[in-house]
Amino acid sequence: MNSSVGDSGPDRQREPETGRLDPRDSGLLERVMRETLREGHFEQLSAQEMQALCDVARRHRGASLVLEPVAVDLVEALLRCRFGNLSVGEGFWHQASQRIAATLCEAPESQQRLDVFWHQLCELPQ
Repeated sequence: MNSSVGDSGPDRQREPETGRLDPRDSGLLERVMRETLREGHFEQLSAQEMQALCDVARRHRGASLVLEPVAVDLVEALLRCRFGNLSVGEGFWHQASQRIAATLCEAPESQQRLDVFWHQLCELPQ
């Protein structure tokens, strides 16, 4: 448990003095993914994000949306684009992506959005 001065409790995710995410809590990252799926529009994504997601679609061409590896790879690609400048260990990205993808796939509404997102992504010209 983090007991530094100014600690705001268990919801604390970012230490302002270091710019690091606490790897024990991927809630912020999960909210980013949910918001991306809620928007449902590729126009909301940067060119870098679209390229990373298209790379995932190419790697998994013809695959159905499954937790491992497709959903995890989608989440990881987007997280690395949006938060790649954070000082976290390499294992953090995959671990956080697994947790977030599992959460998204467990909730029927999120699973449906993710499935639609995956199918739309796969239909884009590669």
